[in-house]
Amino acid sequence: MPPGFGAGADWRVRVVEWTANGQHCSCMIGNGMPVNASLHAYYWAELKSYRALMAQAQLSTFMLLKMNSNERVGYGCIHPTDGPEEIAWLSCMFGEVDDMHMAFHIPNDIPIDTGANGLERLFQLPL
Repeated sequence: MPPGFGAGADWRVRVVEWTANGQHCSCMIGNGMPVNASLHAYYWAELKSYRALMAQAQLSTFMLLKMNSNERVGYGCIHPTDGPEEIAWLSCMFGEVDDMHMAFHIPNDIPIDTGANGLERLFQLPL
């Protein structure tokens, strides 16, 4: 079972904000809120990807892409204290809510071994 959002953090509720399809969106997420049971496998795959990426890069701003077309439909910023567990949780939320996934700009000097370490879905986005 994946850990709940922000498990072990000292806050009770976090507001997460993003823009998608031209509209500002926000939601309040309670500390420890679980990942949807149907998305557990997706969470573990995303966690593996974000752990590998965060070992090489600091993440901040993300794009939201449609799951099947990779069309850019939105953007947002992660909280500075978010680790790979929180980012994987958010990725599940975006997938569940509006069939989107997160993508971060990966600097050109960071090698990406596509497929071998689960980073094939994290795109190098132009600035």
